Amino acid sequence: MAPSDSSPDAIKAARAESFARLFDAVHEGVYIGFVGPRDNVTIAANPHLRIMFGYPADTPEASLCPFDQDRFTDEGARTVFIDRLAREGAVTDYLLRLRRADGAVLWLEVTAHAEILESTGHVRIEALLRDVSDRKKLEDQSRDLYSQLLQAEKMAALGTTISGVAHELNNPLATILTWSERLAQRELDASTHRGVETILREAERAARIVRNLLTFARKRHTTRTLVDINQVARETLALRAYEQRVTNISVIDALAAGIPPVFADPHQIQQVLLNLVINAEHAMLTTNGHGTLMVRTWQDPEHESIILEVNDDGPGVPEDMRTKIFDPFFTTKEVGKGTGLGLTVAYAIVEEHGGRMWLTSEIGSGASFYVELPVAGSKLKAIAPGGLAGTSVRGGAGEIGRAPDLVAMDDVERAGRPGLGGAGIAGSPGAAGGAGAPGGGRVPAPRMQILGPAQGAGAPRLDSPAVLIVEDETALASAMGESMTDAGFLVDRAGDGEEALARLEGGHYDVIISDLKMPRMDGIQLFGALRERHPHMTGRIMFVTGDVIGTEAERFLADSRCRWLAKPFRLSELLRIAKEVMGAG
Repeated sequence: MAPSDSSPDAIKAARAESFARLFDAVHEGVYIGFVGPRDNVTIAANPHLRIMFGYPADTPEASLCPFDQDRFTDEGARTVFIDRLAREGAVTDYLLRLRRADGAVLWLEVTAHAEILESTGHVRIEALLRDVSDRKKLEDQSRDLYSQLLQAEKMAALGTTISGVAHELNNPLATILTWSERLAQRELDASTHRGVETILREAERAARIVRNLLTFARKRHTTRTLVDINQVARETLALRAYEQRVTNISVIDALAAGIPPVFADPHQIQQVLLNLVINAEHAMLTTNGHGTLMVRTWQDPEHESIILEVNDDGPGVPEDMRTKIFDPFFTTKEVGKGTGLGLTVAYAIVEEHGGRMWLTSEIGSGASFYVELPVAGSKLKAIAPGGLAGTSVRGGAGEIGRAPDLVAMDDVERAGRPGLGGAGIAGSPGAAGGAGAPGGGRVPAPRMQILGPAQGAGAPRLDSPAVLIVEDETALASAMGESMTDAGFLVDRAGDGEEALARLEGGHYDVIISDLKMPRMDGIQLFGALRERHPHMTGRIMFVTGDVIGTEAERFLADSRCRWLAKPFRLSELLRIAKEVMGAG
């Protein structure tokens, strides 16, 4: 059409030509046709619709049917879409998940106008289809990242709560352990002795659970070295070999040869692997009464890492549980069979080693847990959210197979303060006041009676070594004092740092055993006062405390180089370290 030709026919022809060019050139799918309950009739479809759905270039227009039943991935989605069009006459940015010609899935936003043909029940639609697959992927990744951030925040809050609970549990546990250990050493009838041994054993079990809680709640200091993951795997499987043999568990180890070492704590990595193996065994035995366990390793050069997989042929992990599997206290085991901390602790250990841990599972086809650790001297490369195929977010079940040793001097969480009291205590007024005391001061803790030719904190030093126990928990201090007395020490005690200084003004001690956290004057302040007033005693003090990792107490112990013992502890360990401190001082 020439610019001068403005006749209605010419304008109409030019308009049709322009619309045709636009129809072919637009980079979004355009579809015009009839959509019925079971069939479709295509009137027109532009070239980009062919490209979008992956049809060959020579596919006839009539064969381009984006709204056919077999294009929809979700059952019932087509019916809902057509009903909405028929009811409202139009849709805007309606999200559909459809299949391409090759079966791949794409996400589309559909904006369409519709008219109903009453005679046939078909809906005539004119639709614009926009491929939003990339945007949907980014949205999913953002959602995954948000979920991970929420999970991390929840874990941090739980860590703080659990740490506080563990602190409070550690002191009564220390008291139970020390008194039951003392009772176990006495002459008892067989029945009573068995009862005491049971109390001791169960208290130690409770202490291990507390340590597991603290491993989850705190960043830990570990002893790391170059570790052969294959060797750790072999040793772990050897620990379970007998149990697996008698319970009909077959084991396949597919350990890659020549993989480089990782820089890790071998005991903690074994703890992680042992937990995964025991959980897998439990899943298989509970469901089938037998099973096949596969442990394999390989190197991922792209991420400079070693990956360890534990696979079972059990029932798999239901989808609704995968988001909880690393959560504290979540367990699939029967009541009393698991604490729900195993995978939580394992996850924390792997994360502290700069690694990753994830799960893949299909119902009825078992589950695989993966532990990825950086090769020694490198760090893991970041993976985009959702980059681990088939991963689930964290969640936790199972009992830890191997807990840290009961007495680990740098591996326990600080508990509440044990108190003093019990047999061998002579209630005598002290120099310091307290609640209910004249002047509003704190009532002083009763001083422990010194057993020997002379008595009292100010008595001349005897041939037996003298110890001052500075502890504000009466029951624990009493057990400690009696144990030290049995070992040949002259024992005195104070309820806090101020009382300890008062005792030191009138007496001499070969060793001081002090809690770190106490009312009024704590252990750190006591050490500072000793450095000023009694510098010769700074080499004769040891501390008993809970976990100190990441606290001011950790820095203090590192700077002062004082020996310390973690609560709850064994009395034999307390005596050993006290004698070493006395000898070194």
